[in-house]
Amino acid sequence: GKACHAGRPHVGKNAVEQASKVIIALKNIQYDVSNSLFEKGLEKPSLSVNLINGGIRNNIIAEDCTFLIDRRLLPG
Repeated sequence: GKACHAGRPHVGKNAVEQASKVIIALKNIQYDVSNSLFEKGLEKPSLSVNLINGGIRNNIIAEDCTFLIDRRLLPG
């Protein structure tokens, strides 16, 4: 992202907003995968976003944003 004063958001690039687009894309992929056919008796793979951190103040457009996911895969 690119930090700037929140009163002039058009000057910056909000890293939190950009991260939200990535998170939504990941969740859409997760939805497609979890609705696929799997072996009976097996759990489905999962993905969850459980921690997100971005910005330094509420009046500054966030320059950085990080998020952590928990991804559970099937064996094999």
